[in-house]
Amino acid sequence: METMLGADKAEAFLREKVSVGNPELADFGWHGAWLTAQELLLIRERTQSDLLAHRRRQKRELEAFLSAQQA
Repeated sequence: METMLGADKAEAFLREKVSVGNPELADFGWHGAWLTAQELLLIRERTQSDLLAHRRRQKRELEAFLSAQQA
């Protein structure tokens, strides 16, 4: 979850810098900024996927534990 929040903050930072034409991104240019944004989107998608997989795993473990307790 922390990684997802980090990706959100980084994306917001990048959008702000690109939208105001900040010279800090001059070295990257628009193409570099676009690639950075794409990388951030990939990080977000991967993080969400990992989080969902983790929740499913936790649910399976809890169900197994509860069924073992009832037996």
